[in-house]
Amino acid sequence: MTLAEKIQKLRKEKNLSQEELGEKVNVSRQSVSKWESGLAMPEIEKLITLSEIFEVTTDYLLKEGEVRQPAPLNDVKTPVTEEMPAYKRKRLVYEVKAFTVMTYVATVGSTGQFLLTWMAIIPFNLVFTLGFFVLLSASVTGYIFANSASSQLEKSATEAMLEKVEDSSYVKTIRRIYLGLLSAMCILMILTLYTRHGSFAILCFAFTVVFAGFNIFITFRKPSI
Repeated sequence: MTLAEKIQKLRKEKNLSQEELGEKVNVSRQSVSKWESGLAMPEIEKLITLSEIFEVTTDYLLKEGEVRQPAPLNDVKTPVTEEMPAYKRKRLVYEVKAFTVMTYVATVGSTGQFLLTWMAIIPFNLVFTLGFFVLLSASVTGYIFANSASSQLEKSATEAMLEKVEDSSYVKTIRRIYLGLLSAMCILMILTLYTRHGSFAILCFAFTVVFAGFNIFITFRKPSI
């Protein structure tokens, strides 16, 4: 059985409509319909929530071909979902989003300040120095805390779940775009520092804004994969 077939089968066993299941998982009925038709895959946190609702393990949901009736979570010696309560997952998801915004907003601000001073548009003074280091510190701090929260979320997922997500075309596409924007931003920064040309500085800042916006967008949107 596939993941889509298992979700549909378990939903019917629980006497839940697609709309009722969607309300429990905090998604729309259309999302549940896509899961059951195989057009989309639930996110990691949604899969964990589904395993709690259906009282099965996430391994059972993800391993295709397993047709036996899964044992209830209470009978499993090491249930993954019990390691992290739902309220803690929600808090960690909120932290990832909040610190991601903090990271990239501060990155845009510090990059803009640096470029303006390097191009001699604004003078280098104490106010600039303090502002720059405050933004830079906020960027680094946000990055550290966002990654810490994200790592804790990943620990609540099974190895099979992580492998499924890692192998998805969505994740691979996101990584290519991320590396492309980061590479372009770094190259333009080097050209700006070397030539002090205004057009390179504008392009560098523009790519920084796009790079920051892209990271914030994928953190908040997190479409089904």
